[in-house]
Amino acid sequence: MLSLNLYELRKAKGITQSHLAEIMMSLMPKESTYTGIDISRTMIEDGKSRFREKEFKTTFECRDGYEYGAKGKYDVVVCQAFLRELSDPKKMLKNMLVALKPGGLIICIEVNRELDNAGTENLLEDRV
Repeated sequence: MLSLNLYELRKAKGITQSHLAEIMMSLMPKESTYTGIDISRTMIEDGKSRFREKEFKTTFECRDGYEYGAKGKYDVVVCQAFLRELSDPKKMLKNMLVALKPGGLIICIEVNRELDNAGTENLLEDRV
């Protein structure tokens, strides 16, 4: 299997997104790379700590994803619970497309906020 380059956009919720990237990277060849972008310095440090002992090459950048600055082209661009937090998700999707290699894959995992909140409330009611 060829190596893959994964590019993950996060927004001050790095712990949640890192799980997704860790799972994905565990399935990829060791020559693969991971680049994580987050606006929060704290979440960048968290990501560095979580990925410190991984066998693949990692890069973390503390910056706003709106300010496009991908340093290359990526096979996979991923975000989770990210677009719904943005004032201009279409702009971000355009940035993601620019960062993508031809034939690459964009993975966006977004939960409907109303459904997400309703599900949480139902879980809490069942426990009371």
